[in-house]
Amino acid sequence: MAAALSAGALVAVAPPANAGPALYGYGYVWANDSDSTLWIPYVPSLGYQANSSGAANTVVRLNTGQYVVTLPNLGPFGTAMVTAYGGVATRPDDRCKVHDWFPFGGDNPRVELHVRCFNRYGVAVDSQFTAAYTNPAPGAVQRGAYVRNDVTSAPLGSWYTPTREYQYNSLGGTNTIVRQGVGDYRVRLAGLGIPYGDGYQRQVHVTAFGSPSPDPAVWCAYGRDYRTDPYADFQVRCYNSAGVATDSRFILTHVEGSHLFASLSSQHVGVAKVYCSPGTACTVVGYGFSTNGQPVTVQDVGTGEFDVRVPLPLAGGTVQVTGAPQRTSLGHCKVAFWHHLTGIRIRCYDHRGNRSDSALVWLGFARPV
Repeated sequence: MAAALSAGALVAVAPPANAGPALYGYGYVWANDSDSTLWIPYVPSLGYQANSSGAANTVVRLNTGQYVVTLPNLGPFGTAMVTAYGGVATRPDDRCKVHDWFPFGGDNPRVELHVRCFNRYGVAVDSQFTAAYTNPAPGAVQRGAYVRNDVTSAPLGSWYTPTREYQYNSLGGTNTIVRQGVGDYRVRLAGLGIPYGDGYQRQVHVTAFGSPSPDPAVWCAYGRDYRTDPYADFQVRCYNSAGVATDSRFILTHVEGSHLFASLSSQHVGVAKVYCSPGTACTVVGYGFSTNGQPVTVQDVGTGEFDVRVPLPLAGGTVQVTGAPQRTSLGHCKVAFWHHLTGIRIRCYDHRGNRSDSALVWLGFARPV
């Protein structure tokens, strides 16, 4: 789950007349039963789920690798994040993504978040995952933004404005995107740029959105930070299951000094940007933050495996991870587990499913106080 600061002004986008109440808030789950009975909803682990309304979230498996997370009392115009969790020995590098979400009103208002999981070959597989959704209220976030890119193949070099209902900027600016090449996008978050070396604790999360034919397993990742003041510019790169660059819809979520879910006073929050390279120890680079003011550190465990030590109560909460493919690995990172004695265990893989020490990882942890 994520937290937010209190301040900032948001230029709200008016919802359709039939959209009902705005229903601001957040919800998250650890979907711990990957092969639950088809079409029978279950309540995921209560210690690792939360809903700002106090309601219980549920998960249902519709088919192999297809899940719906039901988040009561939340509105439609938010942002979603998904990270694969754990993994079986024969498929340690499965990945999960957001397929879509759908709002429902009436006497049972809710958002139904659809998640799909695949192996490295693009075949649907059952997997555990963590998922988070937030629809932040005006003024809930001091410095943060998100966009949902629904235009996969805009003309090269032409800036465009993604769907306004599904974008947010805490400073009231308009976020824009330019396609720089096949599967290569630059996202510009107006007013949120910061100069190099100022030590701001930001985090960036990226997930592919949708399940396009002929390859529903298309995935997207963070590429780089352009750091162009007064803008926050981030590269997003998307690939098919064969590792070939391809155009795709995606979601990018960015926040500084916190998360997007609730006020810092009500949350334990830890964030880190971790860099790993073959032959050298993993390090927290530039960004490390915890709400108790203590440093976030990292400990190597083995090839492609490290623990992020967040000095906070880690029993419960949620973790989201976004990796940036390094060199030619075209791999990704996922959450193995988290525990108060060892920290948050992250495992990274190359495109062949082998553990890889080439990794740049954004990590965010949060749980209610």
